[in-house]
Amino acid sequence: RRYSSASEFASDVRHHLGDEPITAGPVSHLYRLKKFVRRHRRMVIAIATAATLLAAQSIVMTVLYLRAEASRMHAELEIQRNAIDAESLQAALLGDTVRYRELTGRSQMLQRSVEPLNERALTVSAVNRLVLMKLLQDGFLADPEIEPPAGTEIDVETLVGHALLSRDAQTLRTAALAAQMLKPETAGTFVDRILHILPPGAGRLDDVTQRNLEQLLETMEGQSFHPFNPAENAALEHVYRVAVERQRKTLGDRSVRMRTLRKRLAGVLEEKAQRQLQDRDSGSTATLQESLALFESVGEPPDHVARIRSDLGAAMAAQGHLQEAENLLRRALETLGSKEGMRGAYAQVAAVRLAAVLERTGDGVSATEIRTRLPRVFVEDVRELGVMRRDGEIVSEPGGCSGALGNDILWAFGDRLALSNAGDAQMGELRNATAGLTLTPDEITFNRRHNGSSCVDPCGAHWSLTPASIASDPRSHRFFLFYRRVLQQDSLPQQSIPSLAVCGTDLRCQRTNLFAEDEPPWGSAAVVDGENLYVFACEAEGLSASCRLARVPLASVLSRRSWRFFAGDGHWSTEWRDAQPILTGGMEGGILSVHRSPFFGGFVAVSSRVVDSKLSIRTAPFPEGPWSDPDIEIDTLRSGPGWSWTTWGVAHPELSTDDGKVEYFTYHRRTGTMFATRIMKVRFGKKTMAPVLAISEPTH
Repeated sequence: RRYSSASEFASDVRHHLGDEPITAGPVSHLYRLKKFVRRHRRMVIAIATAATLLAAQSIVMTVLYLRAEASRMHAELEIQRNAIDAESLQAALLGDTVRYRELTGRSQMLQRSVEPLNERALTVSAVNRLVLMKLLQDGFLADPEIEPPAGTEIDVETLVGHALLSRDAQTLRTAALAAQMLKPETAGTFVDRILHILPPGAGRLDDVTQRNLEQLLETMEGQSFHPFNPAENAALEHVYRVAVERQRKTLGDRSVRMRTLRKRLAGVLEEKAQRQLQDRDSGSTATLQESLALFESVGEPPDHVARIRSDLGAAMAAQGHLQEAENLLRRALETLGSKEGMRGAYAQVAAVRLAAVLERTGDGVSATEIRTRLPRVFVEDVRELGVMRRDGEIVSEPGGCSGALGNDILWAFGDRLALSNAGDAQMGELRNATAGLTLTPDEITFNRRHNGSSCVDPCGAHWSLTPASIASDPRSHRFFLFYRRVLQQDSLPQQSIPSLAVCGTDLRCQRTNLFAEDEPPWGSAAVVDGENLYVFACEAEGLSASCRLARVPLASVLSRRSWRFFAGDGHWSTEWRDAQPILTGGMEGGILSVHRSPFFGGFVAVSSRVVDSKLSIRTAPFPEGPWSDPDIEIDTLRSGPGWSWTTWGVAHPELSTDDGKVEYFTYHRRTGTMFATRIMKVRFGKKTMAPVLAISEPTH
């Protein structure tokens, strides 16, 4: 407003200079406060300082209280969880899977409720699960039902990802332990991530971080069944070379760590050499020499060293270094022959290679002498092709039997069916995975009643379906899928019932009730020959197994009155109880495949040996025999750690070429609690062009 007189204006000037309100305009509370603070500055500062100190003290006391409360809660959590973990261990050792699952679930929920975002705390919980699994495996109590709670793998995956981002030394070390609980496909993904960190970061990472990342990589590589491509293989080679060199400078050549790194590097080089040999790359010689030297330095088993020496001899011969090749092959044959005899496939391969070298050097007499030691049909070459890639729906399912389906190959894993291209000899990615077999409503109801927190005794009992063999009927555009209905409790089979499903080209199957519950497991193997379907029933008895045989016209498979059972001495009976064993021996789990081979001139049975890492090949002129003892035994890639044997070895004649001269086999290899289906390519040879087995019409 306007001043009415000069005295009013002078009065406001004096008020302004004295930090007092003026009358020239409306006075707000904020304006009055500012004036008050200016007039009493010292008093206001003192009051504000006191208030700030009181507030800070209150905050500190609150934080300390919260920390003390968190520590108390954490301590209580550890006490409760340790008690639960002790109970769960006892339940696992007693085989009480229902109690084990309940307790481990409670432990996991307890951890999450207090520290839902604490990655390191969840890592400790995951490692505790791992320790329990390790105890069970070391005690030969490994049980597929005894496994970590459902959320554990997600936690571990999060933790490993956090470790790779933070690159904290302690987190990386713990992640290397917890990573053993990841599924193979997840571990393979992390291998790729680590390989993108390590080689580029060599020089920017400190020694501790570099070493911890390398240890995490070792764990992931061992856990993964990931088929490495050449670029990934080269990256792994570089990482292990750097690690070996650094270890040599710090702890020398004799440390346990150095032995582990050398073995890892040797394995990578061996895989690289196999690829080079297939590509006829002259660099395979140097790669095999280094791999051989590394394996020898760490005390690798002599048979494995001899196989690499045999490959090196072949590579040397291809380059014209015949004397060196002869020396290597003689040493390889001496080792392999003394351990396996000439029944061993790799001994046969070494003998074939050595005979070829001797012929080139003009020593035909020695070459002939070596060839006389070979059986009539022998193995010329064996190649491990790697892991069969499967999608997440079937990656952990048992099985692996196959059959021709038009231009495709049909595969059965668990209750799932999938397809691969018939011309894909490497058996690449399976496709169109679908639920070919489904439980009946009664089986589903039974499983629900006897599982879960409110289960009815016997708790943990459940029905499952396991494939056994596939037989194709191309004329009617259908195939027969033999499988077993298995009732399990505490992971042990209580009842196994042979069953048959008839499936169409759309992979839809109709289950039948063709077999009675007390019959032997018909369908262990099945083979079509002419107008008939031959069906084997193999029962495991300790470390051995015996097989019986049935025959039925393809057109009448579903008519039980058309089935005949081999009763011996050329007789076929209408009664299955008259069936006599035709094939006996060490067939793991009674699992085998049977097919007709033009190259062998008869029938071939393939199976895994019991508690061993070999595939056995038997032959016969007819499905009813007489069957030979194992003519050929082929070493597979050993499982580990904890045991070495492999399982579920079968042949896939749908992939064979040259009338069966080249065959493809698969087998299951375990690593820890996981398993993978590996593929093997075998090329056979024979001494004469005449059929190996005399063929005549069977007696009916």
